[in-house]
Amino acid sequence: MTKIQLDECIDCKRLAKACVKQNLVAIVRFPPELKTKVARENRLNRDELVLPRFLREGSTVLTTDYPIDSDNATFIPEKHPGIIIISNAHPTPSVKFSDIEKTIDQFKVNVPNWHLLSWDNSITEISLEWVDVRYVERGHVKELQRLFFTDQSWPAKLATTLTSNAQRNPPLSDQS
Repeated sequence: MTKIQLDECIDCKRLAKACVKQNLVAIVRFPPELKTKVARENRLNRDELVLPRFLREGSTVLTTDYPIDSDNATFIPEKHPGIIIISNAHPTPSVKFSDIEKTIDQFKVNVPNWHLLSWDNSITEISLEWVDVRYVERGHVKELQRLFFTDQSWPAKLATTLTSNAQRNPPLSDQS
């Protein structure tokens, strides 16, 4: 079962409960010890600290933090369990949780086997209009493919792209 680590910006009980109810992935909430005043004052919740930790722990990270990959590319290893970014196709100043839920729900309907896909080594950004797959190479984010939902074959293309990207390096499960 894929383990999904919620980033601080998307960590909420409602999302976690919905995922637990579906029982398709294991959900890990953002660590409460990193939400404390002391943790914030000591900057222990910063992306460059938590992102490598989550990836080392073998969790695919789910976030709404669009620039998490470009801002932290040097902290993302080339071989990792994946980062999924939920975003707006047309960014607005405020994104409501209902927008995030709608994007996730639409994606799950269009890709019913989403929980079986290999997210390894991919940075996958999902909006209501497209999905974008990127990867990290030598500390830089590289664009791989953008798939528009107007193309009826996008789910199959996504699966192929993710599988190919997962094989860019040996799979995480083969590491010693």
